[in-house]
Amino acid sequence: MHVVSFGANIDTARTQEDIDTLISNRNNPLKLLFVGVDWLRKGGAKALEVTTILNERGIETELHIVGSSPPIDRLPTYVHLHGFLKKTDPIEAKKITSLFEQSHFLILPSSADCTPIVFSEANSFGVPCISTDVGGITSVIKNNINGYAFDLDASAEKYADYIQEKSKDERVYRSLAQSSFLEYKNRLNWETAGIIMMKIFENLVKK
Repeated sequence: MHVVSFGANIDTARTQEDIDTLISNRNNPLKLLFVGVDWLRKGGAKALEVTTILNERGIETELHIVGSSPPIDRLPTYVHLHGFLKKTDPIEAKKITSLFEQSHFLILPSSADCTPIVFSEANSFGVPCISTDVGGITSVIKNNINGYAFDLDASAEKYADYIQEKSKDERVYRSLAQSSFLEYKNRLNWETAGIIMMKIFENLVKK
């Protein structure tokens, strides 16, 4: 059996120097990005809880939501809704790019999932991914290399602890963000996927 990771369905013409600049420009407040249409299954409620905990700890944190409309009457002021953004629309694609560039972490505490392409897309901007160990997610996220996949029953406090620990020291965060980009460059891109698939097919033909 072979596992071939998905690439990113977004403009990825970024160099290591570009990523270093993006990382340097990620200032306060801490920005968490949630991208998903299914608020419940993708763990939107937990993402919001994590954001609330961080703010209660005195860490100014924003949650930016793309694709979902939380079933909540009054959202805290630190939650920002961006609606459903289409990559095929130049203006909306630019907005998506801007959100990735400015975000410190992608957070997607899914209760069930396969292998979301958004992880590869986030890593292409040097954005570490925080998610759960369900489905094929750990084939993409390698703990402490390009993010962290928590146990399904992990509390929001544990998520907050990890984010706080990795973001409080600029050097620690920079290292994680840089290794996230390297995972994209070395593994989570369509060119690499194509090369791996070609080798698999060649070996099958030889047999």
